[in-house]
Formats: sequence, structure tokens, C-alpha cells
Amino acid sequence: MRSRAPLALMEQLIMVLVFALAAAVCIQAFVLADRRSALSDARDHAVVISQSMAEIYKNCRGDAARASQVYGGVAEKQDWVTYWSARWEPADGAEDAAYQIRVAPDPRSAQPGLGRATLSASGSDGLSYTLDLAWQEADENG
Repeated sequence: MRSRAPLALMEQLIMVLVFALAAAVCIQAFVLADRRSALSDARDHAVVISQSMAEIYKNCRGDAARASQVYGGVAEKQDWVTYWSARWEPADGAEDAAYQIRVAPDPRSAQPGLGRATLSASGSDGLSYTLDLAWQEADENG
């Protein structure tokens, strides 16, 4: 009579291999879900900060220097730029920043009395977010 031990051992090895493959697939799914969750969290922060910056910029009638005094950040020529760390705390400059939000005047603004700008958020993790802004300019009387 032959022993059935080698057959049982082979069966167990195949089962361990199948479970290891299933575990590897599950781990990859969890890693992908974590990356997507982090990117979604970053996008949520960018949207909230962008909305605040858009309202301030429109209230300042496109004056980048005044907007940077009100909210923070720097005025670079006509652009208003804010820098943010990986934890969405204000960063000192571009070299310390993981994210950048820039508001730039839109040169397509050909209609008198209408101000336009483009807000763009970008990050080292692939975050990209753009928002078009428009506001009514005050006339000479008010």
C-alpha cells in the first residue's frame, strides 16, 4: 500500500498558494482604495480653500495684492498664489509646499464691467483642479 501523505501535502500547498494569491489581490485593492481616498481628501480640501479664495478674489475685484493681504499668500505680478503643506496647512513658499493654488486674471475678459479669472490647484500627488471665476465690476459711480 502506498501512503497518501504526498498527495495531501500537495493539496495543502496548492491551497496555501491560492490563499496567498487572494491575499495579494485584496492587499492591492486596499492600497488602491487608500490612494483614492487620500486624493479625494486632498481634492476636498482644495475645493473648500478654492471657494474661499474665489470669494475673496471677487470681493477684491481682482486685486491680487489686496487679496493676499486679506487671506495670505503672495501676489506674483497679477497672480495670487497660496502654498500649502501635505496636511493643508499654509506653507512658507514653493519649496516647502505640496500643493499650490493660483488665481490668475483671464485675458479673455473683453466685456466691459465683467472681471474674469481662473483658479487652479495643483499638487505633487497629481491633484489638479480648475475653477473659472467671474464678477461684476463696479462702475465709476459706485
